Amino acid sequence: MRSTACLLAVLAMTCACADQAVSFAQIKGARMAKGDTWRLALSGPECGDVITRRCDIALQPNRKTPLIDVPEQLSGRRFTVLLNLAQVAGGLIRLSAQGVKEDVRTVMVSRDGWQAVRFGPVDGSGEMKLAIEATAPATVRSVTVYRSFSQLFGNGGEPALVGAAYHKLGQDDLLSEPLLPGSYRHHRTGQWNPPPVTRENGIHAASLDKPYQAFLNGPLETELGIPVPVRAPDGIAFCARLKGHFAFIVYPENAKYLMTWAGEEDAWSAAALRFDGSVLDDDGNGVYTGKKKVDWACARTWCDNFGTGTLDFIVVLPQNEVPLPDAGVTSLRFDYEAMEGTKSVGYDLPVGAVAVALVNAGPRDIKVLSRTGTQYTRIGVITDSRAENCLGVVAGSMRLQ
Repeated sequence: MRSTACLLAVLAMTCACADQAVSFAQIKGARMAKGDTWRLALSGPECGDVITRRCDIALQPNRKTPLIDVPEQLSGRRFTVLLNLAQVAGGLIRLSAQGVKEDVRTVMVSRDGWQAVRFGPVDGSGEMKLAIEATAPATVRSVTVYRSFSQLFGNGGEPALVGAAYHKLGQDDLLSEPLLPGSYRHHRTGQWNPPPVTRENGIHAASLDKPYQAFLNGPLETELGIPVPVRAPDGIAFCARLKGHFAFIVYPENAKYLMTWAGEEDAWSAAALRFDGSVLDDDGNGVYTGKKKVDWACARTWCDNFGTGTLDFIVVLPQNEVPLPDAGVTSLRFDYEAMEGTKSVGYDLPVGAVAVALVNAGPRDIKVLSRTGTQYTRIGVITDSRAENCLGVVAGSMRLQ
């Protein structure tokens, strides 16, 4: 009886080792947990577009007026409407977003200028119609529809990103640890030198009105930075929302610099810039710390600009690595959100593999890599991710066997 009990215990331990659930906390790199989905292999925001319309709509009291069409990508998502109002006589403004159901927001206005109206997820799918009504005369000069930084990356108003570094610029400046607001701190006032604040189409942002304005900076200490678990091509992504066409200059720790142009003249756009993790973390300690560009700098710079434009935010997104136990694991399996529903996938692992990496190589293309020592081998690719700029993995479905 005792030997039978021991055998059963051994078998139970063997089964437990052979089929292990991977927790969200075990995954390295940038990731987000939203509802029943883990957002992995991130390279940019979902639905980061900015829709603007110049108009001259004179609002008559208590008369509903069509305002702008909202694209179907925003259905079921939080978004913000910015109204540029003039000749305001006070009173209330009602905005309605008509999808399958109507969602109405009411705000009180007392003066000319920009007014922000935030919408929660509007039920339904397809394009939405946005209409406006006022209780007193006013004129709408322009309207902007977009998803704010907190709506893109937040969870209940708080940033939901883990393992990433971000700088939301402008009046509502927001920094993740261990980033710093500028590259130089005045020795008497203690003030940093961030880029100047501006407002474009109602969006608070940074004005890059001259070259080499450091907008992504970290501490001088070389051990303080952002971990880079995937030291391979496309192992780290920089995503940004910008207006204008200018170059992002990214500084490896020892090499000179990398320059990539992005953006569109006189228009908002979202950029996803991908780099080799081993090139940025070129000292090989697994942490990207940027470079001290000049002797008098009070911070190490990760990124600045060449050319001029406007920058809303920039986010550094290290790609994901799933560490493997020392022995006994031969495959990785998980369910993900595909274009045509949820799919299950499995990948056999080579002998000696110590980790599996998920790397974003395009809007819907995800590379699956195994790591043996410091060498990476592609063992699969996903080309039908439902969400752009990330892979939606069903929470709790990732298992090692």
